[in-house]
Amino acid sequence: MKKASYYYCTTQTVNFVVKISPKKYRLDKHMHVDAITLAAVASEWRTLLTGARIDNIIQPTEHAIALQCYAPAIQGEGGQGGQNYWLYISAHPQLARAHLTALKPPRIASEPPPFVMLLR
Repeated sequence: MKKASYYYCTTQTVNFVVKISPKKYRLDKHMHVDAITLAAVASEWRTLLTGARIDNIIQPTEHAIALQCYAPAIQGEGGQGGQNYWLYISAHPQLARAHLTALKPPRIASEPPPFVMLLR
């Protein structure tokens, strides 16, 4: 019998542990997002993405989209240039999530689906 895996997830303001069972795409416990957690994530995203420009939209999986956002330098951090972020939004039935990442997700097809073309 395989042991469950634990993944440590973090943002600048929130840390939590997600327990994944050995069965593919099955969570042993659901992580419920309360108002405090949502407010912390919204505050972080507001800081990073205010004034950001959406440069690209791709569909990494059939249940997800990813938006490439170019965010200008944050005031007071001494940065000269901005930074690219990928806002990954998934509506997967068991693994729904939204998070920022620096890595570009892979595409599922060379031609974008009609929904992605509509978003562009």
